[in-house]
Amino acid sequence: MPSADWEPIPENATAPRITATQVILHSAVGSGDLHDYFARPDVVVESHFWVALDGRIAQYVDTSKRADANLDANVRAISVESADNGDPDHFPWTEAQLDSLAAVVRWAHETHDIPIRRCPAWDAPGVGYHSLALDTRIPTPRGLRCLGDLAVGDQVFDERGMPCRIVGVHDVTPERAYRLRFQGAEIVAGDDHLWVTFTERERRRLRARNGADLFDADWAAKDPRTTQHLVETLYAYDRHRNHVIPTASPLEMPTARLPVDPYVMGLWLGDGARGTGRLCTSTPDADFVIGEVRRAGYEVSSISRRRVTAVEFGVRGLRVPLREAGVLTDKHVPADYLTAAADQRLALLQGLMDTDGTVSRRRRVMFSTAEERMADAVVFLAASLGQKPSKTKHGPRSTRFGEGVEYRVQFTPTVPVFRLPRKQLLVRTGSTWQNRSWSLIAAEPAPTQPMRCLRVDSPNSMYLASEWCIPTHNSMWGAPSHWTPVPGKTCPGAARIRQFPIVLARALESSVALTDADIAKIWSFQIPRRETDNPHDTIAAQDALGLTVRYSLFADDKCGQIQTDVDLANTKLDALSKQVASIPAEVVALLPSDTGGLTLVQVQAACERAVRNVLGSLNDTGAAAAAATANVDVAGSSPSISVQ
Repeated sequence: MPSADWEPIPENATAPRITATQVILHSAVGSGDLHDYFARPDVVVESHFWVALDGRIAQYVDTSKRADANLDANVRAISVESADNGDPDHFPWTEAQLDSLAAVVRWAHETHDIPIRRCPAWDAPGVGYHSLALDTRIPTPRGLRCLGDLAVGDQVFDERGMPCRIVGVHDVTPERAYRLRFQGAEIVAGDDHLWVTFTERERRRLRARNGADLFDADWAAKDPRTTQHLVETLYAYDRHRNHVIPTASPLEMPTARLPVDPYVMGLWLGDGARGTGRLCTSTPDADFVIGEVRRAGYEVSSISRRRVTAVEFGVRGLRVPLREAGVLTDKHVPADYLTAAADQRLALLQGLMDTDGTVSRRRRVMFSTAEERMADAVVFLAASLGQKPSKTKHGPRSTRFGEGVEYRVQFTPTVPVFRLPRKQLLVRTGSTWQNRSWSLIAAEPAPTQPMRCLRVDSPNSMYLASEWCIPTHNSMWGAPSHWTPVPGKTCPGAARIRQFPIVLARALESSVALTDADIAKIWSFQIPRRETDNPHDTIAAQDALGLTVRYSLFADDKCGQIQTDVDLANTKLDALSKQVASIPAEVVALLPSDTGGLTLVQVQAACERAVRNVLGSLNDTGAAAAAATANVDVAGSSPSISVQ
C-alpha cells in the first residue's frame, strides 16, 4: 500500500500466497507498535497492517501473502491491527484512525477487488471485524463447528467424551472478561463463567489419598468456580500455578467407513508422493512399515532403495481411494477421519507420527510440518484422544522446496502415538498432573464482547470448548455463562464495533455516488406512525426517526446488511422519547429535492441536520442523552446514524 510505511517482518519472506477476499479489523489492546512483537520467533500470529492512534499506517506483510491473525479466515483475509490505549471497549478509534482504516479498505477494494460492504457471512467477501465468540470452534460428532452455527438440539461432547445435546443457547455480553492462558491454549471468558478446577492444595490432598497424581473418576461433579475467583487466586501460597482443569476423555464416535486404512493414510500424508500411491520410509524402518501396510490388507510393489537412507515402495490400489478422499493432489486430513472412532483416529495419528514425528530430549513427542492445517488436524486428533497438545510456529527453515515456516505440535502422550518400536522406546510414559490437566498460567483483562453460551444435558453440565477440547461448565444455577475460546486473537471491542459503519461510509465516500434509484429507495421505506399517549412521542420525533432509519436502511444495504425490522426502529423511538424533554412541532432541514449525485456522506450529513433540528431545543444533558440513543454525535463532524 503506497501510503503505508513498509516495515516487513521475517514471516513476509516465507508466508504462503493467498487470494484476499476480506478485510478484518482488529484491536491490539495496547498502543505500541507491534512490529517487534510480530517479529519474535515464539509468536505465531502476525498482521498485514498496523494503524497507530495518530493514523500512521505500517505494513508488515504483503497482502498477497498470508498473515495468521484471523483464525479460519487466514487463507483469505487482510488483517488490520489498531492501537486502542489498552481499552477497545471504551476507547474508540480516533478520527485519524477512522480515515486510515477507510483508506486501507478503499485500497483493498481497488487492489484486490474486495467489496466495500459488511461481510454477509463469515466466509463471504467484504469487510468485517474479529467477532471471536461466534467464530469459536466446538467439537461435535460432525467435526469442529463454529459456535455461531450451533442451535438447540445439536450434539456436542462432555468431559467424559460422550455426546450430549444442547438444550439452550444464550447470547449475552458480560460486564467483565478475562483472557485465560493455559499451556498451549487461550480462552476469553466472562467473569461469572464457571469452571471445575483443582487448586494446589486440592491436588496435594488427592496425591496423598490416591498415592499418585490421579483425579477421581467423578472429578467433574466437584463444585465449580467463577472466572473471577480463578483470577483472584491465580497463584498458590508458594507462587506455584494454582488452578488446573483435567483433560477430557477420548471422544466417543462411531466406527467410520474410510476409503483408506487410517494408519496407511497417515503414512501417505506424512511421506507419500503427491499424485501417486507411493510411500517413502527410512531404511531402518522399512521392514516394519512395509509389514504394517501389508497387515492393513494392501499389496506392496516395486520396492526400491534409491538412496542409502530411504526406501520407496508402491501400494497397489491406493491411488484411486486417495483421489476419492480428495487428498491425492491436496494433502490434508479428510473430515471423515477426524470424526471416526477413537481407535481409527489413533491409527491415523500413529501413521503421521511414524513419518513426521520425533521425540525430544525431554521425552515429549513432536509433530513437525510446513502446513498449518496439517498441524491443526494433529492438535485436534491428539486432544480428541485425551492428550494436551500445544502448537508453535518456527521459521524460516530450509526445505527441499525452498524457505518456509515450520509448525510444531508437542505433548507428553498418555497413549501409544507411535507404532515404530525405535520411537516408542524413547517416549516417557506415565500419568502426572502435567500431562493430564490444563494448567492456568496467566489471566489478563480482555475487551468485553458479545458471547454465546450453551446449556447442555450432560450429567455434570459440562461440554468441551475449542479444538483443544477443554472442559467447561455450562451454567450457574440456570443462568447463562459466558466464554469465548481464542487462539491469542483480539476483538475491536464495544466502542469500536459501534464505529464500524463509519469506516465503511468513509471508504465508500470517494467510490460510490447516489443514483436517482438510490434516492427513491431511501424515501420508499415508511416508518409507521403510532397512536400513543406519550406527549413526547410527537409527529416531529417520528419523522426525524423515520428519516434516520431511511438512511440507515440504505447505508446498510450498501454495506451488505439490510435492517428492515420496524420493531427495532420502534424500540429506538421508545428510548429516544424517554430522553426528550420537549420537541418542536415542526421538522426542518429535510433532504433537498435535488439529490442526484450526492455521496453517502453528504446524505448522512443532511440526515444529521434534520435530527439535530428536532433536538435543537433540548438542554445540554438531554441533547447528549438523546443523541447517544440515536447514535448521533451532536458535536461531531460526521458521525454515523444507524439503527443497530
